[in-house]
Amino acid sequence: DIKKRVKLMPNPEKAVIKRILSELKGEDKYKLFTG
Repeated sequence: DIKKRVKLMPNPEKAVIKRILSELKGEDKYKLFTG
């Protein structure tokens, strides 16, 4: 569904997984998926 909406992102699934993992590691200042 995301792939249809966002044409510029070739693999949105991998991008979301990467983002969640970096949040869990505490690398990001802002948390979108993890509290």
